[in-house]
Amino acid sequence: MEKTTVAVILTFILISTLLVALNIQLTRANIIRVPDDYPTIQQAVDAANNWDTILVAAGTYNEGVSLEKDGLRLVGKHMDNTSMLGVAIYADSVAIMGFNMVNGIGVGLDQVQNCTITKNKIINCGDGISMSMAGNNNISYNVIANNEYGVTMVYSNYNIFFGNTIANNSQWGIDHYLGGYANFYYHNNFINNSVNSWMGDNAWDDGYPSGGNYWDDYTGVDLYSGPYQNETGSDGVGDTHHPIIGDDEDCYPLMKPYPWGSHDIGITSVTTSKTVVGQGFNLSTNVKLFNYGNNTETFNISISYDDTVIILLDGKNHTTATLQSLNATTVVFMWNTANLSKGNHSITAVTTQVLGEEDTTDNAFIDGWIFVTILGDINGDSIVDISDITNTIAAFGETSESLGWREPTWYANCDLNDDEIVDITDIIIVISRYGDSL
Repeated sequence: MEKTTVAVILTFILISTLLVALNIQLTRANIIRVPDDYPTIQQAVDAANNWDTILVAAGTYNEGVSLEKDGLRLVGKHMDNTSMLGVAIYADSVAIMGFNMVNGIGVGLDQVQNCTITKNKIINCGDGISMSMAGNNNISYNVIANNEYGVTMVYSNYNIFFGNTIANNSQWGIDHYLGGYANFYYHNNFINNSVNSWMGDNAWDDGYPSGGNYWDDYTGVDLYSGPYQNETGSDGVGDTHHPIIGDDEDCYPLMKPYPWGSHDIGITSVTTSKTVVGQGFNLSTNVKLFNYGNNTETFNISISYDDTVIILLDGKNHTTATLQSLNATTVVFMWNTANLSKGNHSITAVTTQVLGEEDTTDNAFIDGWIFVTILGDINGDSIVDISDITNTIAAFGETSESLGWREPTWYANCDLNDDEIVDITDIIIVISRYGDSL
């Protein structure tokens, strides 16, 4: 009796295993190739089952595709050489990648969820990507450019956008006007759109230090670091929040487009110890730099006034720095203004290009300026008068460590003998030069 029971159980297990294996075989996802199996993408989609993969060879396919099967994966050879007009998605868990959609319908997601749109170019369409009541979708690493609207959201929530470049769209980069809430945006590049983003209540950064997005209209600077941007040194993140229409904000705007190269040095600011200096007196210039890349880099930095390279007090025309990945440093240049003519001069800092560096747009920084004048001319109006005397008296007692309510350059301009304190000596100097002019 026991043997019979055991045999029945073993037979049941064997039959169940065979049925499961048969079911797996019957439901296994297929791979369909275009144009080998079907000449058009739409024909391949119509023939496919849920969860099939369609591989599309390089070429131009003058068709828009309608897709209504869950889990379908539509994969182009590469977004630079596999073109179609666009795709309308009406099914969940669909993946679209590797296509160049130009002068067509773009990508539409209608009442769907868990779809992935990645590594596509969507260019010169009415709407680059349009979403209607779509949620929990992943939109990543696409170029969405030269459309009327980059992305439009109609009652679409909880979608993730990262690594996209949204550029040169004639209306909005992203339009949430008809509803789009609790969407998550980070590491996207918003460049030269008529309006980068409109309305909504969404999240615009991935916290610190990951950061938010790059905005071409961000006007902040990167002089500090840390979660509250109050620690010394640059970090590739703007020191102030970037406001977005509709009461949103990016708390950690990126200072340059994402992704950053593996070899990438950038100058974040150039400042001079004085903005007004007597001809022949010493001046210091601070150059702040940040290593955006993944490697330690060694490079040279030089500064110039107008187009003339400055010879430093040590006789060199450059200095060398070594900077670890994602670290900042400040290089201080000491020099003399004897060779400068009286008047305004712009100060430029330049770094050498490191091996493998592709983005060199921030290897030069023109920002510092000085006005070379006569000694005692504190405010740079080319004459030593009563205002210079009163300004120096007002700064009396200020030092490089105790700046009071004056900004640092105000103190420095009044420190005429460069002893790092505004004292009676400076007041005597400016009084003794009273009436002098250029």
